[in-house]
Amino acid sequence: MSNANVEPSSRSNKRVNGGREQGFSLLEVSVVTAIMMLIAIIAVPAISSYLIENKVPKVGEEFARYIVHNQLNAPLGEAAPYAALDLQSLLTFMQPGSVLSVGGNNRVLHGLGSQGQVLIAPAQGGQAYTLSFDKVHHAACPGLASVLQRLTSHISIAAVGGQSVQVKQPGTDYNGLRAKQACAKGAVNTFVFTVE
Repeated sequence: MSNANVEPSSRSNKRVNGGREQGFSLLEVSVVTAIMMLIAIIAVPAISSYLIENKVPKVGEEFARYIVHNQLNAPLGEAAPYAALDLQSLLTFMQPGSVLSVGGNNRVLHGLGSQGQVLIAPAQGGQAYTLSFDKVHHAACPGLASVLQRLTSHISIAAVGGQSVQVKQPGTDYNGLRAKQACAKGAVNTFVFTVE
């Protein structure tokens, strides 16, 4: 049997034209690659923002539990019940499977921005304490403040290089629109919550 009479397979992805194989031209491949790159450039930030936005309630709930835990376990009648509060208390409180993670040097990472961490410090001579979240992505604005606003007395938001904006303080009710306006685009925002 001669090979000259054999028809090309219908499964072949190559076109045969007068005995010459043809494929995609360099121009066709370049155009398809450029289109795929444009789609990736548009889609990746949108997906990233969506993922961060979906983490906000879980992170907020974790810190709400931490705040309530501290309020319930603070020594009664002591003038400075939060004076000894530090990052180690949060590390001890964190449960396995927490949405928070521990970075190098016992840093607590909140997951709402690139390598953003949480800092805890006593305030007002130990009568209160602050929870500071740095490098918070704008997708978490104002959600993070909205979740924690009922448990905190003061909330301030500052973008890198910008002025700190008080979005909640005694005499000023929390305003989500003001919180949203205080945030800058990107993972450049710092939230400071004061708990009394």
